[in-house]
Amino acid sequence: MALASYNDILNRVGGGYAQWQPMWGEMPAASVAFSGNASSWQRIGFTADMVSGLPSGVTDYLIASAYFSTNRQDGYLLAKLVNLGSLDISGASGTFTDGSAMPSEIELGNSTATISGPVIAEVTTALNSNAGTFTITYKNQAGTGSQVSVSQTLPNSAPIRSAGWVTLASGDSGVQDITAAARAAGSSPTGVVKFWGAIPLGILMSPGSNQLSYRNFLTSGFNPYSLGAGDTVGMFSMGGTHTRAVSGGLFIVGGS
Repeated sequence: MALASYNDILNRVGGGYAQWQPMWGEMPAASVAFSGNASSWQRIGFTADMVSGLPSGVTDYLIASAYFSTNRQDGYLLAKLVNLGSLDISGASGTFTDGSAMPSEIELGNSTATISGPVIAEVTTALNSNAGTFTITYKNQAGTGSQVSVSQTLPNSAPIRSAGWVTLASGDSGVQDITAAARAAGSSPTGVVKFWGAIPLGILMSPGSNQLSYRNFLTSGFNPYSLGAGDTVGMFSMGGTHTRAVSGGLFIVGGS
């Protein structure tokens, strides 16, 4: 059954179809801001491949709540991440490796249009001291292809997990798929940037250093989102000028 009510959730918890998913991670170095971003972002090391092996009787998971503690007072974005591709910036214009497209959305049991979402660029191999600029070519929220993002300066000497929003073309609000990416300028550029399609699941707010925080996903914030087999959940800090560490857990309930 789909988890459409509290009674559904309680029945599944009582039936043993629930578990704690540990989450933890750290950003060992201060990140560097991408151009066009108001603040520096960083990826917290935690990545939960939550449902790579669904147990018998479970078709998907719903995040019900989260407990966590961090070493910094800040906000943290918890999101389902879709690997849209990556760009090795070395060479004449870089080499793009294609990933997946954003998934279709399920509303009231029916598959609807493909989701469009923001794109987060994350440094997965450290960049050199003069990395140049980059653009992506993408299909926008209306399904229109060959859209090109605003040229953004890659953060020089950015360590891994430095991250930031990709600035889309004027009038676009989301991306369904990335079809190409390229680098320009720079000096002997090296490094790799991965492009994540983000489906926000919630914002986790830390009131202060080493204080335990709790978030109920069923009664506040975003609508609960169903996570299927192979889905990846990650966390990003919104003010990435310091080293960060997060530990805690997600309470997830399995639907059928």
